[in-house]
Amino acid sequence: MQISNQMGQINNLKAPTTKQVSAREGGIDLNALSAFMDKDAVSIGQRDTDVPEKQWHFQLAEPTVSDVLKASGVKGGDSSVTIGIIHTNDEHDPKFEKFAGEAAIIKKREKVYGDENSIIVNTGDVTYESFNDKPGPQFWGPVPEIFNAEGMEFVVPGNHEFQHGGKYLEDNLLPKLDAQVLLGNITYKSSGKPLEHTKPFVIQDMNGVKVGIIGLCTPKMATKAHPKVGYDVKVDSIQSAAAEIVPEAKKAGAEVIVIIAHEGINRCVDAASSVPGIDVIVAGHDHQELQAPREVNNPDGRKTIVVEAASHGKYVGDVSLEVDPHSKQVVGVDYKLFPTNKGDKDPQVQDVINKYFGNR
Repeated sequence: MQISNQMGQINNLKAPTTKQVSAREGGIDLNALSAFMDKDAVSIGQRDTDVPEKQWHFQLAEPTVSDVLKASGVKGGDSSVTIGIIHTNDEHDPKFEKFAGEAAIIKKREKVYGDENSIIVNTGDVTYESFNDKPGPQFWGPVPEIFNAEGMEFVVPGNHEFQHGGKYLEDNLLPKLDAQVLLGNITYKSSGKPLEHTKPFVIQDMNGVKVGIIGLCTPKMATKAHPKVGYDVKVDSIQSAAAEIVPEAKKAGAEVIVIIAHEGINRCVDAASSVPGIDVIVAGHDHQELQAPREVNNPDGRKTIVVEAASHGKYVGDVSLEVDPHSKQVVGVDYKLFPTNKGDKDPQVQDVINKYFGNR
């Protein structure tokens, strides 16, 4: 159930202040309920004060008493745990004008969750533009250094990362990234093997939950202007690839499934509606600024949330998952979009960019 379809533009919204919780809040006697909780764990927590431009909330299961306590600002007991997915996509920024603004938001959001409770991901098409389509060091420029300075943890190459073929990507970008490259649906035509430095999925323990993170790319590689994009690789549809990889990740121990995909919203919705077990898909490729995230009926009865953060570095997206610590079910999702042009620039990333242009 979507509680708030779109809270809309909130440019004039004041940052929330920490609320003092009384012993009896909204009819719930906190003193009585605290008898069932670890007394040392009951405390008033600080609220997230970063104000997004847009935000939505999806309540996917009935809140427990502990969740009500948590919403009131009380920590402890068996309340749901929070997992953050901070994401960017489709910058198409060969002048590197947006990355320092992105990085400032990324680092702020990571502090909200804590490094161990969040992941930072990018879903590709980082530097391509029509005037930057030739092979050479300028094609990706300082992207490895930028991503490493941002703390990027997972990357899915987009179709334009294959502008000069998979082997060029494998040799010239992937080895330089600290991030794990996820690519579960692409193999070389000649050998049938995946690209070096890639994995189809990983499982990461986040806040006590084993999260399976799967990376997929669109099979729509070539364009009219560039018919040879991805000429040396075979690409399966994300739907068919997810149907194989999701069960593999579940068998390997994943309790929550997140797909990060360089693929458009409609095909991501198709995958969400046909492949059981998917909790969230982070999309890209089609540059959509959604009126609202898509809430999709998954075949296993759950709701799958599909999100995308527009393009050209306009937003950093932030997916907050509330997970029941016992059932490992995602019970709620918050999605926020933070504009990159209204805040500070990260000095570490800006220094990387300045040095790159200074050395050219």
